[in-house]
Amino acid sequence: MSRCYAIACLAAVLSLSACGNDEASPLPNPAPVVGGLPPIASNTGFEIARLADGPHMGIIVGFDDLSQGPFDRQMRSAALLDEAASSGASISRIQLDWPELETQPGQSEAAPLAEALETARQRGQLVFVTLSTLDSDGLTLPEDLLDGDGKLRDGLSLASPEVLERFQRFLDWMVPLLGPDVWALSMGNEVDSPIADGLVPAGDALVFYQAGARRIKAIDPDLATTVTLTIGAPSTVPDFAAQLNDSLDVATVNHYCLDAELQIAGQSQWERDVQIMKDMARGRPIMIQELGCPVSYAGDPAAFASRTGTMNGSQDLQAEYFAFFDRLYAEDPQFRAATVFQLFDWSPELAEMFGDFVRAEGEPLAGDRLEEWLATVGTCRWSDGTCRPAWDVWLASLSRQSQIRAQMAD
Repeated sequence: MSRCYAIACLAAVLSLSACGNDEASPLPNPAPVVGGLPPIASNTGFEIARLADGPHMGIIVGFDDLSQGPFDRQMRSAALLDEAASSGASISRIQLDWPELETQPGQSEAAPLAEALETARQRGQLVFVTLSTLDSDGLTLPEDLLDGDGKLRDGLSLASPEVLERFQRFLDWMVPLLGPDVWALSMGNEVDSPIADGLVPAGDALVFYQAGARRIKAIDPDLATTVTLTIGAPSTVPDFAAQLNDSLDVATVNHYCLDAELQIAGQSQWERDVQIMKDMARGRPIMIQELGCPVSYAGDPAAFASRTGTMNGSQDLQAEYFAFFDRLYAEDPQFRAATVFQLFDWSPELAEMFGDFVRAEGEPLAGDRLEEWLATVGTCRWSDGTCRPAWDVWLASLSRQSQIRAQMAD
């Protein structure tokens, strides 16, 4: 899993509370890009080179060790993924941090990437790769570029020639290893959060990602370029979000059925969020990297009999969420792909660990709700592997999407 992945999820929702704010300052003029790279082609349609026409979906399993008892979760996971593939799941997703691969300056290890790709390819699905360079909790850059506090070393910025050249050399190594079944590469996860927090200047980040997109297209013109944002990006960093997506092939966002108070919202909120995504995309095809909806403790009392929560969800509402996006993907050609977050709930132990992290930061209610969110977000239960009604709704959606793709291919 990525660094503090659950905190990234939390920031995605908390950023909604900043809606209506403007960026602190306008973007500076971009610095020159290293290497005389070709311009980024404008993409005003919804076609994606390596993705067949029509909607595509997949699912991630989760981040827990599946070897834990009391039943064989690995076998159960494999059976559920097979069921999804036979129903029409056509994509999978992996996520790695840049320093997981470049372990020493200029020295990269292919094994983690190869292992992740092999796992993702087991069912013959196309792969979406997220390379974390910025994440909701900060910079995920090689350690030698950072100081001891997780910031760039003195004298460096994301737009510095040293950093740009380093990233481009890394892409020169990584992109040829991906292969033709990798249809898109996201260069960061929820990158608007550290920008909105003032950790990284928006102008520097724009230069960095524009340079990366140009480099990718120079190496592999058919590999779609993207950067993952939160649903709050158009409110917290509007200029950055607009100029960034104008530079990319695909607009990518994470979405949950939650409001700014970490309460489970209904369809009216989802409809507003869809319009935000469409406006954010600026005519690009849309990928929802994380599509998820917790049921809350009260929403599944049989599984959480001893827990009391405050999120006010239900299994019916979770099923309605996936039915809503089923209709959206069937009817709106701009929405091209999504990966569900996630197959199983997080284990109680792992959910509590991330809740404790937030509570220790002086946010007890947010920590409690984060823990409840993670512990109940699965389409299937961690406790016994049984699936909630949303699972069958999603399987039916996969079948419908498969039929749509087949009709469009005729």
